[in-house]
Amino acid sequence: LEETILPAIRGHRPDAILVSAGFDAWRNDPLGGLTWSRECFAMLGRRLRGVAEELCSGRMAAFLEGGYDLEALPGLVEAFLDGCEGTETR
Repeated sequence: LEETILPAIRGHRPDAILVSAGFDAWRNDPLGGLTWSRECFAMLGRRLRGVAEELCSGRMAAFLEGGYDLEALPGLVEAFLDGCEGTETR
């Protein structure tokens, strides 16, 4: 994220940031195969909000794209949004 994604966003100098927010990176997602924790989603929200504030007056929108652990999904979305808002996650 710090070495590739954020520099690429900065290089484009966007007017707004649109996030395809997929939560299948969750460690228990049946389709994803990755090992992200709730804290990873919160960190992603914080970093994206920070670069949106830096480059485009905070203009950012996120669209739910995936995540197939339906019991965990609401909490993961909450963690991401808490990160975007800069609030502490549970």
